Amino acid sequence: MARALESTHITFGLVSVPIKVYTAAKSSNISFNRLHPTTLNRTKQLIVDAVTNHPVKQNDCKRGFEYEKGKKGEHGKSIEITDAELDTISEASQKGIDIKEFISCNDLPILAVDKSYYVGPAPGGEKAFSLLSSVLEDKAVIAIAQWTTRGRTKLVAIRPYRDGVKGLLIQDLYYSDEIRPFNEVGVMNTLDCHQAEIQMAGQLVEMLFNKSFDFSAYKNKYADKLCQLVENKIAGKTLDVTNDSTPSTMDLFDALKASLGKNVKAA
Repeated sequence: MARALESTHITFGLVSVPIKVYTAAKSSNISFNRLHPTTLNRTKQLIVDAVTNHPVKQNDCKRGFEYEKGKKGEHGKSIEITDAELDTISEASQKGIDIKEFISCNDLPILAVDKSYYVGPAPGGEKAFSLLSSVLEDKAVIAIAQWTTRGRTKLVAIRPYRDGVKGLLIQDLYYSDEIRPFNEVGVMNTLDCHQAEIQMAGQLVEMLFNKSFDFSAYKNKYADKLCQLVENKIAGKTLDVTNDSTPSTMDLFDALKASLGKNVKAA
């Protein structure tokens, strides 16, 4: 049974919906540790003064902001921010998720979405929860809301979600000024393609097009192989670490032609 991260409520108009928020996904990646080069014992990090290199206990550290960076070996300029000062701007008294507006599902930029959470009804809120889920689905809209939690307010989207039962998703959103403009990438000057290349690329898209996408068909094979690698190392097995792969040197037209031929044979 999933464990709720938080219990809160969604408000729109005078309607209040008590809810529970759950993690929607988790990474299957394996994390590594830093080891001593000879003993292979795990190492640990020490907190030290960046200038004097003197150790500092974690409980003795203060919270602050460096507003002017110092050169190597020299002091920068920092200010301390205390808990009392943070309390003066805290919005902890306004806990909850307050819907501000409803928008079309297509109007939310894909880059705005950060992280998703499952949402379920809290005891006593089942009918109001079902009403909100139903109206969002019926109107094909999502709600834009402000979620105040742990003294901070973040921007979120609330959308309907169906997986056998009526549900809701909450998605953390970036604010518009947090999304970088694409022209920072520096690849705006694209090259024109020949019509033959466009046609061949279109054929490749049609050959690979799938009308019924099955998300479960994609597995994290790297994680599985990594687990096997760890098990083999524990068992003392010798591994072949040679790598004979070489990068392709075909031009665009030849690569498209070869791709079409490969997929024709596979079909």
